[in-house]
Amino acid sequence: MADTLFVQFYNQTKGGYFDLCNGFSDTYDLCKSKGDFYWTEHEVDRKKWFLDETYANRKLPINKGTVYISAIYTNHLYQSYVWAVRLNTGSITIPYIREVMPALPCRDDMEYRLFMRPAKAENKALQEALDKHSGEFPHCVLGFGIEFPSNRMLRYIDKGCTTDEILEFLSLCKRNRIRVNANLILGWDNLIEDDIREVENFMERVPENSITTVQLRWLFAHPHTKVHDMYKGKGITLGPFYEGFHVEISKKQKELNKEAGDIISLYRDIKHYKLEGMASIRKNLEKN
Repeated sequence: MADTLFVQFYNQTKGGYFDLCNGFSDTYDLCKSKGDFYWTEHEVDRKKWFLDETYANRKLPINKGTVYISAIYTNHLYQSYVWAVRLNTGSITIPYIREVMPALPCRDDMEYRLFMRPAKAENKALQEALDKHSGEFPHCVLGFGIEFPSNRMLRYIDKGCTTDEILEFLSLCKRNRIRVNANLILGWDNLIEDDIREVENFMERVPENSITTVQLRWLFAHPHTKVHDMYKGKGITLGPFYEGFHVEISKKQKELNKEAGDIISLYRDIKHYKLEGMASIRKNLEKN
């Protein structure tokens, strides 16, 4: 299966013929030269168009790639949204780090923005790529998710890395003048005091000037995710589309999340990073 798909909805009518939902069939030859067709059945019962179970078991045959969807009915847009949530990964792979990054052209008018997981294997691959590159390394901005910097919480969210590995990544990037943007998440409902102490220890160990921007976000529960099943919150819709919800937490958990946010805010001037999203965090802490 090619990594470029043209998704075509269809259904068989009561008259026996097939309705191709005004899809890509008119340009079949052109599309076929650029990727593969993928056929999926159109749900004709409008009462089922906005039910999660209508879309939950529909899977695409690829995990990464480019997907073009012929959307003529509203429910086709909903199906597209569900697929987009599932496929929203995007971290560069170890082979990409080893093989592609050393070959990137180094030009003053070009900057590469990539998202990378700061785990042991990826850190090793990045060091190999830096050693392999002849001359100055291209201008890069690497984004990554710290999420919550305590080892217990990193295991809880199955992050696949430790705080020491994150710090190793930051040190490596600083030594090689690679800019780093980091995402952190607050709004967890299972924090303990030890997590807060780890946050403080982690921020103390972060190398100065190793992070350009820290983006704070409140935990959002997307449909068809573990967080959505475990947390509660008021659902958000965009027109007919259900997007999920900002999580709601107890008073005690609000206090612990606020303490973590205060620590991250305190170290902004000490470690010299730009902090974004704090106003939104305060808003969520007040309304929960």
